[in-house]
Amino acid sequence: MQKKIDHNLKEYYSKRAEEYDAVYQRNILVRIKEQEFIGKEIHKLFKGKHVLELACGTGYWTKYLVGSAEKVLASDISVEMLKIASQRITDSSFQFLIGDAYNPPISVPLFTGAMANFWFSHIPKIQITQFLSTLHKSVALNSSIMFVDGVYRKELGGRLIKKKGGKDTWKRRILESKEEFDILKNYYTKEELTHIFAPYSNNVTIDYLTHFWVVKYTMSIDTFVA
Repeated sequence: MQKKIDHNLKEYYSKRAEEYDAVYQRNILVRIKEQEFIGKEIHKLFKGKHVLELACGTGYWTKYLVGSAEKVLASDISVEMLKIASQRITDSSFQFLIGDAYNPPISVPLFTGAMANFWFSHIPKIQITQFLSTLHKSVALNSSIMFVDGVYRKELGGRLIKKKGGKDTWKRRILESKEEFDILKNYYTKEELTHIFAPYSNNVTIDYLTHFWVVKYTMSIDTFVA
């Protein structure tokens, strides 16, 4: 896939790296419980797998692969994010790599699992099909794939913005420094997620929670050929 880095997104997350994990420390009980559920799902799904993680950020979710995955290659476009992730996880079976999620690294043999948490919402809707097709070429048949992202909550995460003539939505985010960014952020219903992922596997599971959604599926032969 042609490289299509959103430089605004890269700058935003690089500047937010040191304060990013605060998003997981909100004192909302149901949210905390859902985060614990997601961590357990990650640990369980990728047991014994050679996992590719895209947009790993600070490694907050990567840590749930420790003691479960056989090997992990975690990538992110932000050097600042990767620095935190590599300090958080020092296991020798984990490798951290600067990389663009639209151009996932290739492993020989192929990866047997892949995940991207809180990245899917940043993909322009017009690029979803191409993104998934490229990702699927990096993983072997019968691999486990997982995406996690947020359910729209009006009270959290800044003001939602719709730009004229576009299908995507944006969020206005303000850093602790008071610097403002408009970040592409698409939210999906369970029905929309079913429509997106059903063509790629006959084994798609969607957990649509209060604050988060979790999509899991197994690479089928049809997905592999596509």
